[in-house]
Order: sequence, then C-alpha cells, then structure tokens
Amino acid sequence: MKKVLILSNSLDIHADVVELALKKTGADALRINTDKFFSDKVELIFTNQSSEKSGIVVNGVWCAFNQIMSILYRRPENLEIVVSNAYQKDFAEKELEELLKQIYFCSDDILYVSKYHALDAARRKFPQLKIAEKFNMRTPKTLITNSVGEIKKFFMKCKGKIIYKTLKSPVIKPMEGPELWGVPTTLVSCEHLKRIDLIRNTGGIFQEYIEKDYEVRVTVIGNDVFAAKINSQTDASGKIDWRDAVAKGLVKVEPYDLPEIVVRQCKSIIADYGLNFGAIDLILTPEKEYVFLEINCNGQWLWVEDLTNQPLIDSMVGLLIKTRSSLVR
Repeated sequence: MKKVLILSNSLDIHADVVELALKKTGADALRINTDKFFSDKVELIFTNQSSEKSGIVVNGVWCAFNQIMSILYRRPENLEIVVSNAYQKDFAEKELEELLKQIYFCSDDILYVSKYHALDAARRKFPQLKIAEKFNMRTPKTLITNSVGEIKKFFMKCKGKIIYKTLKSPVIKPMEGPELWGVPTTLVSCEHLKRIDLIRNTGGIFQEYIEKDYEVRVTVIGNDVFAAKINSQTDASGKIDWRDAVAKGLVKVEPYDLPEIVVRQCKSIIADYGLNFGAIDLILTPEKEYVFLEINCNGQWLWVEDLTNQPLIDSMVGLLIKTRSSLVR
C-alpha cells in the first residue's frame, strides 16, 4: 500500500489531525518528528544503485521512497541531536538538515505539499508583493529596511500611519526557558520613532496602514479554496492584528463568498510559486477593494475549520491521497 509521509514535530496538532484522518480512510501514514529524530531511530538512505534500497526507517519500520505517494511538509522543528560539544552539535545539525532535504529530490512521482524550494522562495515577503501585483492585486506601499532615515521619511510620506511587521520570526525568546513573546503587527507611533535606532540591528517590514472594513483569510489546498471573513474591526484588540483577538474569541470568523476573480488571483499566486498549499491574508477596504497583505506558505489552518465548519481536513487528506487534484507535483 502506498504511504503518506508527514514531516513535522511531535507537538504539531495539525499533523496529529491529518494523520488520524488519513488512517480513517484506510491510508497508511508514516511520520517523522524532527524533534524526536534520535529517539525514534530515524534513518534516511539515498542511493542511485536501486530505487528499492532508498528509503526511511522509523523505529525499525522500513519504507522505500517508491512506496510514498505524497509528503506533507508541516512544521519540522529543530532536529534532535545527541551531541554535547556545541561546535560538533552545530556541524551535526547542518549535516542532518541537509540529509533531510534530500527527501525533496528523491522522486518525481511524489506529490509534495509543498516542495522545499517552493516553500523557501515563498517565505520572502517582498517578492510576494511583486507576484500579487503581477496578478493585478493591490498591495500596500511597503518599505523593508534597517535604515532609520528611510523609515522616518516613509512615516511622513504616509502621514504618520504605518505599521511594522517582522521579516521572519513573529516571536522572541526573552530568556532561558520555554517562554516566548509574540511580536504583533504594530501601528508605529511618534513614541516608537524615538527608539527607532534599534531597527538597525534587525531590519523590518514597514507598510502604509490601510483602513479596513474587515479582513479575509484565504486558504488554498490543491485546487480547493476556502475563504473566511474575519470581523477584525468589531473589537479594539483586533483592529491592527486579529490573531490574538481570534484566539480569544473576541471577533467573529465566518465562511465567506470570495468573488471569483479574487479566487483566481489567489490560486494564481499559489501556482506561480509551485505550491500546493498557502494561506493568504487580504483586507477589504471601506471602498470594497481587496488588498493583498501576504502569503504564509505553511500557515495554520485548523482554526479556520473549527470556526467556519468548512471541510479543510477532508480537502488536505483528499489532496494527499490524490482523490482531489493538485496544482503541481
């Protein structure tokens, strides 16, 4: 029986749900948790001598790559490395990461959700805007920089209404231990500008603040498109960044009928990157114009099903077992 490989971490609830749903269909799921790489005795074998001898071992269970029909790249975390010396551990991590990446080049017959090189390209925020514009979507005026002078000019150009977003990591680890601080999308104030010299050390994304009627999360899974209306402007805590307000149930999220032209634009962006999944954030302005903000090529999506009852799990499983069509292999 052909298998579905899930590449994630042991705490990923999305991987848990997909794995369970796959098994209910009778599909055979194999899972690699990168944070349990050593504990689960994971071995990867790649050879050009025989396709039947290339494959994966997890806890003593062998699976040849030619037995895998699809791979779900969810959220692999830092690899579990049992090496105490810091320099040797750094070397081992880099080598093992590269070993793991060979999976994405082992077979043209495997459906990837999504391929590593496509994911890597799609994570860059500035090129996202160019691709959205190519498909005639409006995007915010944007400045990505660590230049204090340019930020101040941009602030004045936008009449003092700009927002700041991180380039990559939305969290900061303030100290030793498990605690993480979230870094929300922030409306930049004159007080922030007094301390803007700190940006020289990090850089950031600065965009004009666009007035909103509401926001829309568009989740593309293969050829399926699910839109959710986020009533972010109904509660003060959600006006700039809706994530925490949604998590606390302070703003309503409901199924949304996205205009067909916007559906096509979103699907075109996903296809242009060579992805089979993507979560796109849009704004609808008071003038009823859709504005593209960004795409998260590996974003969270279970919350959309939980709050709207749209069948995203069924769609993902259908894609992985190839009962629903995909955009690219």
